[in-house]
Amino acid sequence: MTKFIAALVVLLMFAGCTAQPTGGTPEAPKLTVKEFNAPLNEKLEASTGDSILMEGRYIPDEYIDVPQPVDVMIPGAMMIPFPVHVAQGRLELESIKDGWKYYCGDLSDSAASFPGLGSVVSSGDCIGIRIPVGGDSPQWVVDNSNYNGFETIYSRDMDSEEARKYQPKKRSTPFSVQQLTRITFDGYYDGQLHFTLEKQGDERETREFVFDFDNEPTPVGFQGKNLEVLEANNLGITYRWVKL
Repeated sequence: MTKFIAALVVLLMFAGCTAQPTGGTPEAPKLTVKEFNAPLNEKLEASTGDSILMEGRYIPDEYIDVPQPVDVMIPGAMMIPFPVHVAQGRLELESIKDGWKYYCGDLSDSAASFPGLGSVVSSGDCIGIRIPVGGDSPQWVVDNSNYNGFETIYSRDMDSEEARKYQPKKRSTPFSVQQLTRITFDGYYDGQLHFTLEKQGDERETREFVFDFDNEPTPVGFQGKNLEVLEANNLGITYRWVKL
């Protein structure tokens, strides 16, 4: 009975507190504004599958590479430290909440445990890194809110060397979209140029455009945005924007 009560006390201690971010709560996240700014009348190149235009309002997708496994101790409830293992691999941007970006690893490889309890994460929880939106001061983090059934987040500031080592990298694809227009060059085959126009916003629209090309400069248009294709082959195109 004594051991059971002691374990229960530890469980309540671990689940009953949320670690507070150091330095106050960061500002709420803002959408990153991306505008297409390719120069007019300048020769450009694109490979098959490349986006030749992307504009709108969206949050770019990001990730953080972890080249070697990392083992850290993070203060838990009552400031009792518990071991956290961040596996080698890639931490994906999973959520943006309360002014923080959360980059999480695969829970099948990463781990967080507490003496007497074993693993303290479940599906949907996060082990990895969080960074204030628009700021520095990254932290190692365990968000085990799903395990506990209510919000519990524990974190530890990185030192300066760790902060330099684990920097987010951006992808060309969006993490979250408010409004986005994208034109992709799909290829040149059977004497024709193939493009896809995508629009995301209140409604989603996808249209395919096909233009004949006879190895001569050819003007093409996409709802008011005009370019001239100068050269094309199986690998890509050379083109210039005439009107944006």
